[in-house]
Amino acid sequence: MSELKPSPLTGAETPRASLASVETRARVTAEPRTLAGGVQPVVRIECASVELGGRTIWENVNLEVDPGEFIAV
Repeated sequence: MSELKPSPLTGAETPRASLASVETRARVTAEPRTLAGGVQPVVRIECASVELGGRTIWENVNLEVDPGEFIAV
């Protein structure tokens, strides 16, 4: 029995992503949340969605980044 080996990708088969194909949506609010001591988040994202190449990557994401926090996605 012969062993199947994966074929190398050619330029036409190489997966690619382009920022031109990324669609994002988010809601912006004007009423900031206040933390203890009167501190407000430095970033607030509500109902964010990201589509890449026709696929939904994120949908309805809510995120707040408080001063001093580091968030990676």
